[in-house]
Amino acid sequence: MATGIKRKRSAYDASFKLKVVDHAEIHGNRAASREFTVPETNVREWRKQKVVLKDMNKTKKAQRGRRAMYPDMEKELYEWIIDQRNSEESEETGETDVPANWDTDEKLTREEWEQVFSVSDDESVFEAF
Repeated sequence: MATGIKRKRSAYDASFKLKVVDHAEIHGNRAASREFTVPETNVREWRKQKVVLKDMNKTKKAQRGRRAMYPDMEKELYEWIIDQRNSEESEETGETDVPANWDTDEKLTREEWEQVFSVSDDESVFEAF
């Protein structure tokens, strides 16, 4: 493919892929690619996936992209993101996890912060204050 030419990406359902695979098994990959106007590399990949394609819903846009390398990690990340979004929403609505008896409007001095949080003499902790 020449550089600079952009091809529109297409998504194909399982039934279409199986039609292409059946045609390719009879007439060859190149003939199937011309007949159905899909890249020959797709035909080769779909032939490898034939068993999986037969078992799935025929209207599903099938086997697009790769599977996650670390699905457990991605699940944890997803849950963390949802938690962060929920906490941001609670901050916007004024809900906090601070006990009700705390006076949140009260400003603390540096000494009071050190006392509450047991902070060392490290000045970098208080740069934002």
